[in-house]
Amino acid sequence: MNPSKIRYERLYAGQEVELRRTAGEATPLCCVAFASYFNSGKPRAFGSTFFAKAGIAAYYVVPTSNNWYQTAEMQPLIEALLAHAGGRPLLGYGSSMGGFAALAYARALNLKSVIALSPQVAVSDALVGDFETRWRREAALLIDHQPDAREGLHPALSGIVAYDPLHRGDRRHAEMILGVSGHQLSALRVPCAAHPVGRALAANSVLSGLVKAIINGEPAEAATAAARAAYRSSPARATFTVSRFVKRRQRRQQPSPWAEALKARYGFVDQPKRRPGKATPAAVGSGSARPAVPLNRLIREVVELLDAGNAAQALAQLEPLSQAHPDHPRIGKLLQRARRRAAPGSRR
Repeated sequence: MNPSKIRYERLYAGQEVELRRTAGEATPLCCVAFASYFNSGKPRAFGSTFFAKAGIAAYYVVPTSNNWYQTAEMQPLIEALLAHAGGRPLLGYGSSMGGFAALAYARALNLKSVIALSPQVAVSDALVGDFETRWRREAALLIDHQPDAREGLHPALSGIVAYDPLHRGDRRHAEMILGVSGHQLSALRVPCAAHPVGRALAANSVLSGLVKAIINGEPAEAATAAARAAYRSSPARATFTVSRFVKRRQRRQQPSPWAEALKARYGFVDQPKRRPGKATPAAVGSGSARPAVPLNRLIREVVELLDAGNAAQALAQLEPLSQAHPDHPRIGKLLQRARRRAAPGSRR
């Protein structure tokens, strides 16, 4: 669904934050989604495409800047939300900056549950300045109203804090959140997913399944276990794992037998970097100097060459791929197609 076609009802419109709502099916828990950090343009209502497509009613808290919801306007917004919800149990949902807000305002909104993806415990130097530098520019401009997410937790709050344990900054934030008492939050560790983990969880519908389970009242522990098992068995885990270790190897410029084994298994092509001043041939299979490329991207390039009528060039790329992956069904079909089109007398 195109996000621009989603129809919102605005329940509160301030200078720094606004509250929107989309109509839909009522669920045991009604979601309150907090927008995440945005680099440019207008902020988007977090999760609106998913909820609109699923026909699920939801509320959206959208700031006008990356203010980490540190604004006095949050108080009238919360009052408007609670008045409209009419006592319905609420689920807080957000990623990164939005995950922080879901936790920080859990007590004020009387949230029953929360799904926080790669949240921060805080961004102010006074609380996390010893390890967090990613949002120091934004943090310096904030006037704190609710600077510590842990202050928003309450004993009845259940839910999930999902993070990448190999990401040092996100791990520290999660440990500081989960390390305090007075809540029933569960940890969902998503190795190699980087920041934020939502991209890895969404790749194979793990995230959508998790959200649906929580809003339909499934216990957080059971939903966490199901999401963990689904991610472990998903192709996305292999993709993100390979990507992490390939990048790490290239950054350190050190050989890694395990990274090489992963690349060979999942179809990454990694050839030596070209020396300065030397030209790089265009063909993939002709000894070109090209960084690690996922197999599916190479296949897309071949399809584009065939669609453009460059059968000879597509064939030159497919032959070494076919030798490296002889049992890959799509490569075999594309190879036959390229040979037919490259044959003399072919119309295309």
